[in-house]
Amino acid sequence: MEFVRDWLHIQHPTPAHLEAAADALLEDDWAPHDNLEAYQVADASEMLTVLQTRTHRYTRNHKMIGDTQINGRGVVLLDQPLGRAENAYVLLDHLASTRGIPSTVDGFDDPRLTRLISHLKPHEQRICYAKAHTDTWAEAAADAGFGPKDGEAVRRKCKTLTHELARRDHARIDTV
Repeated sequence: MEFVRDWLHIQHPTPAHLEAAADALLEDDWAPHDNLEAYQVADASEMLTVLQTRTHRYTRNHKMIGDTQINGRGVVLLDQPLGRAENAYVLLDHLASTRGIPSTVDGFDDPRLTRLISHLKPHEQRICYAKAHTDTWAEAAADAGFGPKDGEAVRRKCKTLTHELARRDHARIDTV
């Protein structure tokens, strides 16, 4: 730790800095192989600069991904919950659900339900899926990582869509 603090000038080294410094020191191309005593003082400071640069660069490899920032923004984990309840969706569930609509929704193999869900945006679909495990739309929205107003909006949209899809079905039957 003293080497990292005193020679590499990292005032508050973290375990990631220590691991990175060890990686940089274990590489064999930062110092000359043939005659180390013949190196001048200027060359020694150049070696320290190379070690400092590599230590800072390698520190990223030893940080937890959740502690990493890119362009000043934190990296989000795929298993981060999107709600407060124990059955809350995680980001990975959301990303997987945006790839396509399943033929069954929570065990229901009803084409009307699949058709309704297909008319919703991805965040509205998450709220609908969460509704299968909760009593109210506000709870479903909270479980999906949204506010109660979002749950109420999805409830109204589902009700409107249900009536609209039924009207279309009846209109199609009447024309046949």
